[in-house]
Amino acid sequence: MKKNFLTGLCLVIGLSLTPLHAALNLGWMKTSPARNFTSEDWEILKAAVATALNEKDDGETVEWNNDATGSHGSVKPVSRVEVDGRECRDVEVRNFAGNLNGGGTFRLCRMEDGTWKLLSAGSQ
Repeated sequence: MKKNFLTGLCLVIGLSLTPLHAALNLGWMKTSPARNFTSEDWEILKAAVATALNEKDDGETVEWNNDATGSHGSVKPVSRVEVDGRECRDVEVRNFAGNLNGGGTFRLCRMEDGTWKLLSAGSQ
């Protein structure tokens, strides 16, 4: 679960993990498409996540693609729930980069300032 949580966290908040990977020796990145993401890939993914969470109904898929790198994926909200009085959404995320693919289902909750925070992650 720790691997899935970290993968989800990286996928959802769009951290550029190249320097972090080197500093922390995150071996699980070897099998994650995120290992091949460029900063531009992360920006495109973050925009897709924001669009899915803020503009799409459950079941509507937002596709993302970076023609420059070939990286691509999708973000699909699947349900809305309330957790501790906060609006939350479960989203399915799939990503492809290099010869790697991966994804999972993630629960994000809207904070008081309007940002979305990862609550939980699971693998697919």
